[in-house]
Amino acid sequence: MGEHLKPGESFADGAARGLLEELGIRSPVTPRGAVARNASCGQTYRDREIQQAFETTHDGPFTPDHAEVEEVRFLRLDALEAWIRQAPEVFTPWLPGELVRLGVLNGG
Repeated sequence: MGEHLKPGESFADGAARGLLEELGIRSPVTPRGAVARNASCGQTYRDREIQQAFETTHDGPFTPDHAEVEEVRFLRLDALEAWIRQAPEVFTPWLPGELVRLGVLNGG
């Protein structure tokens, strides 16, 4: 999940707002890693962003906004890592590196 911040909104407030808007949950968020600047270029896009990752825990229920969220999956980390290896094209190009940088995946 990712959010574009509103004017004057903090990263944490944007993350909490996104959880509510996209998954219908209210849950405190905790920063995971420092603020990062990323740039990525492909044949059809150029992207630059300043972002901060957050984590939270929630037992549900989840009520996805289907205008915002196509699908929700619950995966073990080893299954996510295998999926990224098998079908990297379905993920944003910078996701695997960010998951390693944040210590979520080991990159091996």
